[in-house]
Amino acid sequence: MSDAIWTPDARRIAESRLSRFAGRVRREQFWQAVVDFTDVIHEPGDAPVLQQRDQLPCAAWFADTRLNFAEHQLARDDDAAALNFRNERGLRRELSLAGLRRELAR
Repeated sequence: MSDAIWTPDARRIAESRLSRFAGRVRREQFWQAVVDFTDVIHEPGDAPVLQQRDQLPCAAWFADTRLNFAEHQLARDDDAAALNFRNERGLRRELSLAGLRRELAR
């Protein structure tokens, strides 16, 4: 990779909107906001978002939260792609969310 063509000085970094935001929001608050904003279907637990924060990279994020991938895939019933298949012989198959729901119902 090439070197950066421009790097902001310390004053510009400190005065940036991103730095001000980061100063207001702790890491675990940010990730909880991401979960809320993206409407992740989940069963939140009672544990804090981040446990053992002083032991990175071994900290535990959303330790007792439960997430079901199938529930996410089946939350919508439209023509958006759910699965894309390609094999070595060039065969391609796409299955929509609605098609996936029909196949599972069979």
